[in-house]
Amino acid sequence: MCRKRAFTLIELLVVIAIIALLMSILMPALAKAKKQALAVACMATYHQVAVITSSYTNDNDGKANAREVGAHYEKLWPYVYKPFYKDKKMRFCSVAVNPKRFTGSFGTWNYGMGSYFPLPEFPMPGEREFQPFQGQPQYGTYADGYYTGSIGLNRFFEDMQGSFSKDPAFWRRTDVKGSDKVPVFLDCMYLYYMTGNEAEPPLYDGAFLNEMQWLCINRHMGYINGLFLDWSARKVGLKELWTLKWNRTSDTCGPWTKCGKVVPNDWPKWMRGFKDY
Repeated sequence: MCRKRAFTLIELLVVIAIIALLMSILMPALAKAKKQALAVACMATYHQVAVITSSYTNDNDGKANAREVGAHYEKLWPYVYKPFYKDKKMRFCSVAVNPKRFTGSFGTWNYGMGSYFPLPEFPMPGEREFQPFQGQPQYGTYADGYYTGSIGLNRFFEDMQGSFSKDPAFWRRTDVKGSDKVPVFLDCMYLYYMTGNEAEPPLYDGAFLNEMQWLCINRHMGYINGLFLDWSARKVGLKELWTLKWNRTSDTCGPWTKCGKVVPNDWPKWMRGFKDY
């Protein structure tokens, strides 16, 4: 009579060890693939934003987002562009969609009337997004109480009114030279940014001390995503931020560029391994 041979304990342990080894090899690769997929999904959002923004400017004789007189929320880009989009998730990069997480690379912002910093009770995208500001009835006359998102607009792109109306640094229009280097929307920890090439880099990922630091966040393995004034969407290296044409007076050969003689050790430690520009 033939006797079936079972696995010995040693053989089972060897099989388990091999499986564990394979998992340890595969898991980082799978995690990286997931991050790359989310970065691609985020880039797809920027292609949608390009359609919306270009539609607005085409309807306004090439003029950029104009901040006219009115209620404060009516001057914000989510409200200005509202007629051109239906899906509120368009304001979110796909790796930063949780309004309860409002710090660091994957943080989001919200803009409630009278509120600069995010509020923890904020709902998820698409869920009761526009509501009165609870406990503050003076804001009750506003139709749209909150805006959320995780991408931000370059305020130098706008046709600003008031004290900025004659500032030569503002682009104001879309028909400008070198538009492929002019950022419009970028991954950001706030809904706006207004920065320059001389800004100090963040000492750690997720710092919030200046507006360049709102952008210099490691969302996509050394990159962020963005939309430029030629309506191209592409990834932007974190150190590349200091080479962009933020406004008409920007020095793209500033102190934080290879052209400006920066060396790797000049950068904060967490940024030294990223690509130089």
